[in-house]
Amino acid sequence: MLLSMLVLSGWLMPNAFMLRVFPAVLGMGLPNALAFLLLGLALMPFGSGRWGHQALQVAAGCALVGIGTASLVVRGAPDGMLSPAGMAWLEAFLFLGRSAHDAYAATPSLAFIAAGFALILLPSARRKLAGSLIPLWAFFIFVAGLIGLAGIPLDLDHFYPRFQGPDMPLLSAAALIAASISIWQAWRRADAFWSRSRLEEDEKVSLIGGAVLMLVALTAGIAISSTQYRTLEATLSETLQGALNRRINLFRHFLEQRHADALSIAVRHVTVDAASALAAAPTDAAAREGWRMAAEASLSTSITGISLMDLNGNVLARAGSFHDDGQVDADLSPAMPARLQWHEDSMYLQSRVAVTAEGRTIAALLVQQRLPVITRELLSPPSGATGEMGLCTRGSGQNICFPQARNPRPYITSQVDHSGNPLAMTLALDGRAGIYRGQDYRGHEVISAYGTFPGMKLGMVVKQDADELYQPIRAQLEQTFPLLLAIVLVGACLLRASLKPLAARLLQSERQARDKEMRIRSVVDNVGEGIITFGHDGRIESFNHAAASIFGYASAEAIGMPIDRLLPEHARRLSRIEIRRHVRNGQGKVIGRRNVEMFGLRRDGAAFAMELTVTASQNDGAALLVAIVRDITERLRTREALRQANVDLEQRVEQRTAELKAANQLLTQEIVQRGQVEQTLRESEEQLRGIAAYQSRLKEEERKRIAREIHDELGGLLTGIKSYLSYAIDAIENGGAVGGEHLQQTANLADSAIDTVRRVITDLRPSVLDHLGLWPALEWHVDQVRKRSGLACSMDIDALAEATSLDAERSTAVFRIIQESLTNVVRHAQASAVTIRAVREEDSVLIELEDNGRGVEPGSYLNSRSWGIVGMHERARYLGGELSIAGVAGQGTVVTLRMPIEVVDVS
Repeated sequence: MLLSMLVLSGWLMPNAFMLRVFPAVLGMGLPNALAFLLLGLALMPFGSGRWGHQALQVAAGCALVGIGTASLVVRGAPDGMLSPAGMAWLEAFLFLGRSAHDAYAATPSLAFIAAGFALILLPSARRKLAGSLIPLWAFFIFVAGLIGLAGIPLDLDHFYPRFQGPDMPLLSAAALIAASISIWQAWRRADAFWSRSRLEEDEKVSLIGGAVLMLVALTAGIAISSTQYRTLEATLSETLQGALNRRINLFRHFLEQRHADALSIAVRHVTVDAASALAAAPTDAAAREGWRMAAEASLSTSITGISLMDLNGNVLARAGSFHDDGQVDADLSPAMPARLQWHEDSMYLQSRVAVTAEGRTIAALLVQQRLPVITRELLSPPSGATGEMGLCTRGSGQNICFPQARNPRPYITSQVDHSGNPLAMTLALDGRAGIYRGQDYRGHEVISAYGTFPGMKLGMVVKQDADELYQPIRAQLEQTFPLLLAIVLVGACLLRASLKPLAARLLQSERQARDKEMRIRSVVDNVGEGIITFGHDGRIESFNHAAASIFGYASAEAIGMPIDRLLPEHARRLSRIEIRRHVRNGQGKVIGRRNVEMFGLRRDGAAFAMELTVTASQNDGAALLVAIVRDITERLRTREALRQANVDLEQRVEQRTAELKAANQLLTQEIVQRGQVEQTLRESEEQLRGIAAYQSRLKEEERKRIAREIHDELGGLLTGIKSYLSYAIDAIENGGAVGGEHLQQTANLADSAIDTVRRVITDLRPSVLDHLGLWPALEWHVDQVRKRSGLACSMDIDALAEATSLDAERSTAVFRIIQESLTNVVRHAQASAVTIRAVREEDSVLIELEDNGRGVEPGSYLNSRSWGIVGMHERARYLGGELSIAGVAGQGTVVTLRMPIEVVDVS
């Protein structure tokens, strides 16, 4: 239906420009467009089988048969026969300005008739005859659409016009293929005679194989014929181009030679003396007699007349005969001051040359010469039955042409063909040259070579009808087509004989496999445990009745669903990680283990305890995971009740014992703890005050540094931007123009200010830590330290540590500890190199920072001035980590951080 609407749009957009640009897509008459619309409506699936829909199909089928038949009748009628006078507007409305003959193609018309018969027979598809004919009509429509699609790139309308006529629009060809498929589907839905079980599966395979063989043979035949056509067309194009070049060179040579003859007459002494005497005394009889004798001495069989004119263009005297009323008159200037004329049955050249004496022009000669060689070339028939050569000049909106062999009288042609495209002669008169494939002034499809005479207002075309070019290929195709058809039929029979036993064996194996699968499925469905199979993509492939009862999903609903839909939200990501780990290395924490207890999720959203066993196997080379599920909710309740009873009993016994011990130790512990707490509080208060003062100094120093950068760099940049903008405002107010250099400098200052702001922001909080994680952030910071201090820094992070992702709080703590350590190395260690190593341990990440500086003595850094190191210890201790610092004087220092993690594998 959508394609039929698109086809109708080809008529709804009657734009001349669009039709010239997309003729193969949009060209469409209203009757054909309505036929496709009817076909789309009749094949809509709504109401299939109802009486109203069947009546619509029959009515649409009759209309399609009528439209197709009328199309063939219109195509066979002469142009203008069906368009009486005064009805041109109707023809322009229905067929987009083309004649009704040109608007209809034979192939879609025949396809309409076939589609109409198929629609008429669809309500009777259950009957044997109707059920047999419908797929044949559908196949014919499909082939018609395929020919239409192939006809656009292969020019089949030129190659075999009796089949195609004008190009079938692209939308029409696509709509025919879609219609054939829709008719086939409607035939299948109608439970047609041949689509039911009476046609065995092996017979269907054989028929499909035969159809494919026929399509392949048809496509191969079209491709081979098209290749021959392209080769022949290229050969003809080269031949026509060579003939054109030879004739242009011949004509130009003779024209230049004849003009040179006229120049030689003008420079003869006798001509100059006679012209001087006659120009000085036009009425003197002796001067006129002298001119007559000099002129007649120059006349010959080719030079038919000589005329002497004064400098004002007035004729002083003539000798011989002149033809001033040429039927075709072409001005050859500026290449040469001459005119090319046709009079009665010959070509003439009238050359105007100057007569000079003592370096000044005294008169002008008009020399008329007959051109028998050019006349003979024009009137000689070219090679081939339809070969033709044309020589034309441009008139007012027309091409004025000299006689030629196929048209022995001067004639006038339009400058464009029926579709509005310029003719080959028009292109030649525009000064272009090349090969033209299209219509000529008669409306015939031709292949022609066109070219121009350099510097002259002449164009020449040598052409041959396309029908003559393609005739040998058509004749060969007509001879070989019956043989090709017989070979295809024999091949189809042999293919059927070969495929039928093989298809029967395959179908028998398929039935046996299906029966075996049904037996296995019956056993699986009667097992008390839930059995679920899924692949590495996590999609459920089978779901037995017990699993449906446990989870609340119907089997059909669960198949194709992701397996993690059966798990609570917090376990879904771990499920996907487990599957990926098994795909990568064949191992897992759940897959391959037996009786793993975890929680499942029912369809209503309720979580429940289950016992899960997942095993992996191979099925036809593909991995298959089998999950066996048991609902252990009741078992866990019983187990919990027993455990709780034991716990209660043990608690009562321990409670009595603990009460006695607690009474004896209470006072002693209270005294000791109170003293320890007081000492710890005093130490903590002192450390807190020191850390607070240290952090306050750091913040103040950071504020000073940031203020200094903003004042020194950003302030200067903004001042410069303001100065340039003030200059620009003053220039605009004074009516001047702002120089591009000043604007570019302003933009450069703005870019520098933006970079400064970004650097300050990055110093406050590196964004790479939030966006890329801990390890890229450390690499970035180490690179910054290397650039600022010149310290040789290196990092060595093993793959397991790099694949471990820490949460945001731990990542920030590790980053700040390493940052503070590097700051201490730069400030105090006097080191030239520092190395950072990170390794993954079982439940923690171990990070070491080692420098080659002066080293520290144990305990020397734990003094009242080492608040940065105290802060590092506090950060590590707060998150359960450990920080140690060891060094040897003169050999460097090693800072070791062990940070516990919650494992999140991101590989």
